[in-house]
Amino acid sequence: MKIKQVKMLSMDMMTWSWYDPDILYALWHSPGAYRGYTTPGLDAMLEKTRVLSNKDERKALVQDVFKHLLENGVHIPLYTPGWEWVFAVRPEVKGFIVAPFVYPTFNDVRIEN
Repeated sequence: MKIKQVKMLSMDMMTWSWYDPDILYALWHSPGAYRGYTTPGLDAMLEKTRVLSNKDERKALVQDVFKHLLENGVHIPLYTPGWEWVFAVRPEVKGFIVAPFVYPTFNDVRIEN
């Protein structure tokens, strides 16, 4: 089975969003958020992703974790329209940002003509 490489910036599993792949540890390390599937091999990979400081090595290992989850049918990503947030602003609105956890931040919002 060939796995397509995906650029890792964030992930979303039915509102489980996080800007760092360390969320995989909370979700899949024993006992994990989805009790019922645990393996020593997956636990070992997830533990190692938390201590690697080389970003390329960590990225490769995180991709191996995703590959394991997909190949073992543990987590099958599905497209779920309606779970995505959409923010739209007019060009004269400045300073609007979306913070981690998909929260809009209005602290620096201003309107320029």
